[in-house]
Amino acid sequence: MRRKDLLWILAYPVYQIIGTIRHEGSHALAAMAEGIEVEKFVFWPSLPGGKFYFGYVNWEGSTTWFVTAAPVLL
Repeated sequence: MRRKDLLWILAYPVYQIIGTIRHEGSHALAAMAEGIEVEKFVFWPSLPGGKFYFGYVNWEGSTTWFVTAAPVLL
């Protein structure tokens, strides 16, 4: 194994958390732009309801397609 490979293995958890914050944050930002209250913002891996998620956002109210597509658009 090369030294570069070891560095990637050690850095991957930080890379994953930063990516999850960006992804879920864009959902939350788009929801807030539509006037929706964000109830919960989780960027740590977790098992709510027995299902694995890297992160998730819960909000109160109805949103449009923009909130769903926000990680791609923002």
